[in-house]
Amino acid sequence: MRALSLLLLLSTLLLQGCQYDPYAHLYTTEKPKPEDLVGAYTLLRQTVDEQHPSALQGKPCLIELHADGTFIASNVPPWTIGEPATNFFDTLISDTGSWRLDTTGTVNGTHPKPDPIWGIYLDSANSKIAPIHIAGTKAPFGLVFTLGDPDSGQAMLFTKQFSPGTPDDQSIDPFTLDEISDGIPGISWFLILVLIICAFFVMIVALAVTAIVAFGITILVGLGIISSSVFFGFLRRSPASGFRALFLQLGAIAGIACGIGAVWLVSWAAHAHWNPACKILLGGTSGLLCGLLAALLFNFLWGRAATWLLNRCTTHKI
Repeated sequence: MRALSLLLLLSTLLLQGCQYDPYAHLYTTEKPKPEDLVGAYTLLRQTVDEQHPSALQGKPCLIELHADGTFIASNVPPWTIGEPATNFFDTLISDTGSWRLDTTGTVNGTHPKPDPIWGIYLDSANSKIAPIHIAGTKAPFGLVFTLGDPDSGQAMLFTKQFSPGTPDDQSIDPFTLDEISDGIPGISWFLILVLIICAFFVMIVALAVTAIVAFGITILVGLGIISSSVFFGFLRRSPASGFRALFLQLGAIAGIACGIGAVWLVSWAAHAHWNPACKILLGGTSGLLCGLLAALLFNFLWGRAATWLLNRCTTHKI
């Protein structure tokens, strides 16, 4: 029971550490120019209550950032600690004041040290508005209010609006388009077709080579398991010890593979935001333990069955 409790505690800690902010890869880590942030932003979508899009009850959510450093905000979330309450949309506030550009946190990127997240603070004498993360790598940027634990994915996403008649008279969603491609100039359709065909053949060859290598590794691993089991049985002068070593090795390998697959399937079905390293760590650890336990149980049953059959053969009752 103590071992089971420790395993459950370890699994809980791993699950808590495997989540991450689903918008972290979109946050702006290079300081933007304040003039690129000036403009009006309207609510693109909210993930607090996605099953009920009408939860806002028609409330317009708007943020206007002016060039003189002032702002006008309508129906934006207050700065609170904890998960959004059931009456969250009734707590939205509208106010005016001054805005400033500053860092709102850090995110792990390609550098050894975490990258700063740039955001906007809406300062008001009457209310305390939640800080805003900036999203995108270039203008026009988006704005993100993260609500509660960032790993939960609950947020309000704002996109910049443009005045009708301007070259950009439509909002751009920085949360789905990191870059806007204007095509591939100078490349003909024939060349594109040739590249696609070449890529297809390269993929086929790569799959074939991978299959051959995987088959070879499987054979080598299988021979290694068998030979090590035979050696262990010979060393202990007991065939039962050799079989036990064989079952434990097979159980460990199968358990790790099944554990990783099960965790991956659960995270996909539950829409949990776990990074691949944590899926492998959690699935491999739990699968290894379950595989070893299953191998020990199978070895016990195998030993009992073999003993029973041996006794039956000895007494000529078969």
